[in-house]
Amino acid sequence: MRILHLISSGGYFGAENMLVNLAKGLHELGLRCVIGVFENSSDPHTEVAERARKNSLPVILIPCKGRLDGTAVRTLLSHIRNNQIDIVHTHGYKASFYAWLAGRNLRIPLVATCHNWTRATIPLRLYAFVDLLVLKRFRRVVAVSLEIAKALQIAGISPERILVIPNGVDVLNTYVPHDDKPEHNQITVGAVGRLVEAKGFQYLLEAGALLLPKFPFVNFYIVGSGPFRPELERLSQNLGIQSHVTFAGEQEDMASAYSAMDIFVLPSLNEGMPMTVLEAMAAGKPVVASAVGGIPRIVTSGDTGLLVKPGSVDSLRDALTRLIEDTALRIALANRARAHVSQTYSLAHMAKKYADLYETLY
Repeated sequence: MRILHLISSGGYFGAENMLVNLAKGLHELGLRCVIGVFENSSDPHTEVAERARKNSLPVILIPCKGRLDGTAVRTLLSHIRNNQIDIVHTHGYKASFYAWLAGRNLRIPLVATCHNWTRATIPLRLYAFVDLLVLKRFRRVVAVSLEIAKALQIAGISPERILVIPNGVDVLNTYVPHDDKPEHNQITVGAVGRLVEAKGFQYLLEAGALLLPKFPFVNFYIVGSGPFRPELERLSQNLGIQSHVTFAGEQEDMASAYSAMDIFVLPSLNEGMPMTVLEAMAAGKPVVASAVGGIPRIVTSGDTGLLVKPGSVDSLRDALTRLIEDTALRIALANRARAHVSQTYSLAHMAKKYADLYETLY
């Protein structure tokens, strides 16, 4: 069976990471995956293609000159035929739209994964409206969390077409936990994600300014890129904590990035099923995360991590204070988190569920 995974990407973030991981997991099950990436002329991000190639996955690039490019549709259709694709699996609004345009005259099943389906802003509402019209014509729509599945159903997609498959990570081969640092060493509070306002990194910096007078040995390590970075850098300077904050940009070796952290934080205002939380837990790190989207289904507060109120600096400060002061709690949460991810959110578990779905459509 040949699967074309199709994406229009703005960098290498959660959806791209999940796509590459899934393709690797499916390959282990004997399915052939091709990664199709739109090479947009206005913003040609093809990092996911480069990462796929490094994982020995076949890649096709689809040049695209705008929101509606007939040549891109024909190129996609040609790739589907030449590669004898059996199922097209899309990730994101644009990929779904072009897959539908290309596949209208083909008797080929279309599957979409919705990583974070939201209508929070006017542009997103427009994209969601178009996406909804297209997804109603897909054979299956996969939601990465129950919350996204409910949003899709409320928007008008038939429940029979919706399937929930949580994200998974390669626990055994990629992330190796490291022992917690001695109690009196410096403590690194890490965060990973696209640097946009909705990720809430501004609240982490504000909490950091409250923590540092009491815990001057704490440093903050923020991994990721995005348009909000200059604002975050200015905020760290205005708060007077810039010497304690490192903006590391995108990191290809994320296992090493997680190993440098003692505590992982994701203070998002909205989420689907964030890969970064799963990865941090798999790496054996205690997690502090906002109680939004699918996060409370991953993290049980006080057992496999700590949940905080989204947008609350005080809640974030209090949770971090608990972990900074209590080494034993950090270790206990980290150990239970890794065990939980290994049992429930492994790459093998996710890949098997997608393989089973494809079999029902093939």
